Amino acid sequence: MITDLFEGADAAEMLKRAAAIVRGGTTVICLLALNDDGALGFESRHAGAFAELGVPTFACTPDLFPDLMAAAIQKRDLGLWAARHDIVTVRPVIS
Repeated sequence: MITDLFEGADAAEMLKRAAAIVRGGTTVICLLALNDDGALGFESRHAGAFAELGVPTFACTPDLFPDLMAAAIQKRDLGLWAARHDIVTVRPVIS
């Protein structure tokens, strides 16, 4: 999923559906949107909520995308993958 997480409709429903997908065993990665200049733009509360669901949530440049997909297909630890590429991941929301 590539997104900025700015939900124009029902954010609670978005998170509920994402949680159901994760519980169903689907591998979900939340790739935060980058603009043409490489700048991030995303809704941080929703990103934190995805991270709380256990969904790896971070931005990835196009040059790293193929390696990211290979890591996901091989079911490697994507948090570790991100760290090895100096990518900062979103941390879960602390309630």
